[in-house]
Amino acid sequence: GGADSSPAELLEEYVRVCEANPKIFSIEDPFHEGDSESFEAMRKRLPNIWVVGDDLTVTNAERIERFAKSGAINAVIIKPTQAGSVTGDCKAIQSAQSNDIKTIISHLSAEVADNFIIDLAHASGAEAVKIGAPLHERVEKYNRLLEIEEQRLVRGVEFGFPDLRRRLRGQAARGHEGERLVDAVGEVAVARALRAVGDAAER
Repeated sequence: GGADSSPAELLEEYVRVCEANPKIFSIEDPFHEGDSESFEAMRKRLPNIWVVGDDLTVTNAERIERFAKSGAINAVIIKPTQAGSVTGDCKAIQSAQSNDIKTIISHLSAEVADNFIIDLAHASGAEAVKIGAPLHERVEKYNRLLEIEEQRLVRGVEFGFPDLRRRLRGQAARGHEGERLVDAVGEVAVARALRAVGDAAER
């Protein structure tokens, strides 16, 4: 009803809602980005919920590693244009994955009709994508997802579609995992970025 709540009170409300609604599996930026201690408390109280960092981590490799190690998050939003380059995106993704943090490749609220983030999700093995309602510039991203589904070349990348998840689990149970796919353009772009990260590390 518009009343202010303390972080402790808000945490209790999150616990109440999640326990009453077991289908909830993810909460993004549950607290102010300056309150990582409340993130940590939520991870302890709700260990099966994805506690997702966005404003907390801002697609920054160092911040992702910091809050992963502190136990504040177990999932993170990756916004490609936020990092400033594909190399920056890859560094953020590698930081998350090396700390067992789930990655969600996300669009921005103001974005052009481009579907690269879908291929970036494939290339990096992201657990999910976040692209909003299928309207305007977002349609291209949904079309790319549909192309991937039709090609049946996805292995282990879940985009939040229950039918796709069921199909992937069924394939795994039958021993037919399928092939890992990144289309030619996405694969080349991400491969170059990963090489750039490796080259920079060697220097």
